[in-house]
Amino acid sequence: MAVELQLDALREAVRGEMRGLSYNEAAKLIPGVSKQTLHRVLAGSFPDLETFVRLVSWSGVDICDVITEAGVQGDMFGHNPVKR
Repeated sequence: MAVELQLDALREAVRGEMRGLSYNEAAKLIPGVSKQTLHRVLAGSFPDLETFVRLVSWSGVDICDVITEAGVQGDMFGHNPVKR
């Protein structure tokens, strides 16, 4: 089964959690993520797996919203599946 990472959803969740914090301030709150890495990911770069997991955890986004089965609208866990 192929999966897709919904990075726009993750970026939106991270930005929402930042709520006006600078990259430096936010990075201090996310263990293992530098301000440079945070900036690159929010600017559109693809994060490595560790950074992805740390951002998901810190932002509080539901993992089902950021990992989906390829070709299925909804998530790979059976929530709201609709074939595209």
